[in-house]
Amino acid sequence: MSLHLQYRPKTFKEVTGHKEIIKSIESLFKEENKPHAFLLSGNSGCGKTTLARIMGNSLNAEVVEFNIANVSGVDFIRELEEKARYSPLIGENKVFILDECHQLTKEAGNCLLKILEDSPKYSYFFLCTTDPSRLLLAIRNRCTSYTLKPLSDNEIKELLKIVITAEKINLSEDILDLIIYKANGVPRSALVYLNQVKDIKDFEEATKLLADEITEEEDVINLCRIL
Repeated sequence: MSLHLQYRPKTFKEVTGHKEIIKSIESLFKEENKPHAFLLSGNSGCGKTTLARIMGNSLNAEVVEFNIANVSGVDFIRELEEKARYSPLIGENKVFILDECHQLTKEAGNCLLKILEDSPKYSYFFLCTTDPSRLLLAIRNRCTSYTLKPLSDNEIKELLKIVITAEKINLSEDILDLIIYKANGVPRSALVYLNQVKDIKDFEEATKLLADEITEEEDVINLCRIL
């Protein structure tokens, strides 16, 4: 199994970074009248869907995921509304994760808005997107919103060190720095790159392997300055 899948966080404590967001979510979930609609935005690979899954599990919920890139029309939203009305078969609640939700059609968005405004007490909706501006303003206003920002270099290093220790990987500091630079604050990218170079000892070989991602002259210059 790839490292980014093997080490995907399953609890809030396992999440690297986003401490203020997690603290806010945990506080909200202690309240009796919790919000039923959440909007998680941020760059690809920053952990939106992972965080939504953790939130769903913390609600003792039956979690169902949909990629809106594949089902973006009104018919799907109407089916979703019907599913949301039924009591959960597993757990106390139902959670619907809508990934790439910005790809909803305008008609589907209006239909979803009606569900969010009148959702059953046991149904929760987590909307994940890389482009929240493409969502209807009314939907954004209906959701409790969190923006997941890129992790700092130190946070990426912390994540990598955890995996390197657990997997007993012998990695040089210069290759570690290369991965951190290349990840650009994205945890999934960091673990994908680590998986690619975990058995490589030579820095130049590691650089060549990841060179397809370093194409701009400015990137090369910045990398040299870091090293």
